[in-house]
Amino acid sequence: MLLDRINNYEIFRPKCDSTKEVLHSIATFDTDISPVLPYLNAELGGWDYDQDNQVLLLKLSAGKWITLHAKEIAIRGARDMEESHALLEWIKGQINEVYERRRKLPHATPARLDSRSWTF
Repeated sequence: MLLDRINNYEIFRPKCDSTKEVLHSIATFDTDISPVLPYLNAELGGWDYDQDNQVLLLKLSAGKWITLHAKEIAIRGARDMEESHALLEWIKGQINEVYERRRKLPHATPARLDSRSWTF
């Protein structure tokens, strides 16, 4: 298991417009997940992958986004706290599952032209 512990998980309204009905969140951790980002990009059809800065952007459905950094996960657009936690658990599961299978997977560095949106 690559990512098993989150040090801090902050959930908040968008700082630029706190009247919006969605939530954003940031999870921080000590584990460096950057080695799995190319595999996640290949498996999940990342919207954008910046290999130099080790940042992967995933577009989910209905205005939801997940941005993965080496030691941080940012989630944007959750409807409520329950969905925010569910999105974090989902992406942690994807990180760990793909990490376990990485030796059997293709490794993709550029974002795919057929990038997918995930329904959540």
